[in-house]
Amino acid sequence: MAQKRHVKVLKLEMLKKPACQMTWQELVRLLYAVRRRVFRLANLVVSEAYLSFHLWRTGRAEEFKTGTIGELNRQLREMLLKEDGEEA
Repeated sequence: MAQKRHVKVLKLEMLKKPACQMTWQELVRLLYAVRRRVFRLANLVVSEAYLSFHLWRTGRAEEFKTGTIGELNRQLREMLLKEDGEEA
């Protein structure tokens, strides 16, 4: 018997103008930066998970320790702060 599927729909009101005296170009740049940072964090997590699995599979998991999500998040924040400092 086929399972019932539930689809959740979110309705958002279209903005006529971005908030806080922000222009559309500034909003686009902000959203791009957020997207880039989320992707970088996701890539770090996937890389660390693959490394952890590979080390476990080869029997070297005790030899090398992989980072936790909190450590990866901290590492990403440090990288982004360094990048923001270089851009300024």
